[in-house]
Amino acid sequence: MATHQQYTYRNRQYGDIVTAELSANWEVDLSAMSDDYDPGETPAYDMLQIWSRAVADRYRDKMVPICWYVQSKDNPCLFESLPFQGALFSRNNFLTWFTTPRNTDDGEPIRWHELPVLDKRWDHRQGHKGGFFQPATGWKAVCLQPFVSVDYLLYLAEHYEPTL
Repeated sequence: MATHQQYTYRNRQYGDIVTAELSANWEVDLSAMSDDYDPGETPAYDMLQIWSRAVADRYRDKMVPICWYVQSKDNPCLFESLPFQGALFSRNNFLTWFTTPRNTDDGEPIRWHELPVLDKRWDHRQGHKGGFFQPATGWKAVCLQPFVSVDYLLYLAEHYEPTL
């Protein structure tokens, strides 16, 4: 299970040494469309239905890519692609700009797949990009999960009973 750890790494361009708690943020393709909706007016289940219709034309196999980003609550400006996402995302990533983070407790290099994954919200107080997945289905991506099945999410939504 992912725990919150402090990591130290260096900025490759400026040489600054940074110590911060890192986490993984995830974005299922086309989930940014939720930015156009008010979570107070569009329930999570309805948003999931809207999203699933939008991805149907783009992904005939119904397997939708998930992009991953490194974030830090200690540095809100940090939002870089997580490394090792494969051929789908062969652009610059965290390691382009920073050295490999090392755990401040034991000096071991980061295990990217063990980063804590951020929870997302979709309620009358806040609507995160793609935040409708969790309240509509109970599902949250596992760090570095490359795809999610639309059919699986719709199945979960039909059978999910949130705990109060």
